[in-house]
Amino acid sequence: MFPITGTIQLFLSLILFYLTLLFYRTYRLEGGIIAKFFFFVFALFALIFLALALPAIFMTKNQSVWLVAMVLVSFFQVLVGAILGYIITYLKSSKISPRTGFFSLLIIETILVIPSVIHPPLHFLKPNGVVGMTVEPWVAILRYLGILIFLIPGGIVFLQQAIKTQESRIKIRSFGLGLGFLSITLVYLIDFILTTFFKVDPLWSDIILGITFLIMLLIVLFAPTVMKRSRWARLIK
Repeated sequence: MFPITGTIQLFLSLILFYLTLLFYRTYRLEGGIIAKFFFFVFALFALIFLALALPAIFMTKNQSVWLVAMVLVSFFQVLVGAILGYIITYLKSSKISPRTGFFSLLIIETILVIPSVIHPPLHFLKPNGVVGMTVEPWVAILRYLGILIFLIPGGIVFLQQAIKTQESRIKIRSFGLGLGFLSITLVYLIDFILTTFFKVDPLWSDIILGITFLIMLLIVLFAPTVMKRSRWARLIK
């Protein structure tokens, strides 16, 4: 059967790796702490979906491989949360040190993801090629909270940038990134909450993930050139 979940995750990781390259080139060309940290954020997101895609495609029934993937994903998630904590504090508060945001999210994320490593979900491949999982309800709630803490503020930051800028192409990119962040919260809502408590078909998670893939692809198609100084570079500097 065709591995729908793993294939979508793999393509999304490739798009995220390309966005990572764009942020890296912008940082090398223009400097700026925000570009530097978003380079790390998108690199970690790409690694998260790659770590999920590989067992979903090649070793769905091997729970030991899934445990390794869960440990890696949890580690990357903690780092993403901490970095976004730094970025959000840097952008939104002149009175609080960004390091406070970094270490606060680092501690909170660590506490929230540890249960899902100690009590990892059991993954299985459904006949339609979608990966499902069973997880303890309390673990699912903590895991989802760990996602919400950084994805929603991160999405809001991009959407606010889309509202502020007058440049149409930058507005599209910022809106797309913000919408992408928020759509991933829906993916995790289905994966950890709706499937656990209401037995919703995880296929809906893949549908939303596919939409996220299209959003990220749109951003790549509208990606700015890094061969010259651009407003996009100045926006994230």
